[in-house]
Amino acid sequence: MNRLHNWKKEDFLLLTVIPLELWIGTQLSIIPGINSSSTSLIVSGVLLFIVGMIVCIYWTRDFLAGEWRVYKEKLIRNVALTILLAGGTFLVMKLAKLVVTGSVSNTVTTADGEYGIFLLAFSLVPAVIAAFAEELTFRYALLGKFRGRGLRAVMFIVSSVLFGLVHLNNVSGDVVATVPYMIMGAYFGAVYMFTKNIWFAIGTHLLYNASISLLPVLLLIVVSLFQ
Repeated sequence: MNRLHNWKKEDFLLLTVIPLELWIGTQLSIIPGINSSSTSLIVSGVLLFIVGMIVCIYWTRDFLAGEWRVYKEKLIRNVALTILLAGGTFLVMKLAKLVVTGSVSNTVTTADGEYGIFLLAFSLVPAVIAAFAEELTFRYALLGKFRGRGLRAVMFIVSSVLFGLVHLNNVSGDVVATVPYMIMGAYFGAVYMFTKNIWFAIGTHLLYNASISLLPVLLLIVVSLFQ
């Protein structure tokens, strides 16, 4: 058990993945040949997030495998609980947005034409798989690997605030509008601390992201196929 709290080289490197993804993502828009094509820009961005996810999983593979062995012992119960916790995320975000911004809306931008819809669905893949990098960074590295109630309480706040701030692009750089994301980060942190298993946090985060981004567009695709 002590091994999970001892920082290794991979743990420090893990903290660089999200900043690098954000920085490289901004550079893609100025690279000749990529910035001139929306398709190239979207494909490059998706591949960037896929690489980031793979790297995070590889660096934490032993930890993830150990957590998964525990999670799957009562798989049906744990999946049901994860779904319930994902539903709780909607309530948390609606209340947070209502208090902070006075709005509870979650909008999904759609594109015209069948190709546009498929391209949009592909562009939303990072929103779903980001759950791996974000949970392994903010819940595993910046929360789970710290000892002591006092220090963990501090890191609970720090990790939640940082989680909110990395979503600045989601709210056009409005710091105040990231507060609901900070509250959501605190919710995911509470899920991790309560369940003591990272797969609950990853699953909750992944299901929420998929429900508000990818699922609506996939439904549009299904509808378009029958028109």
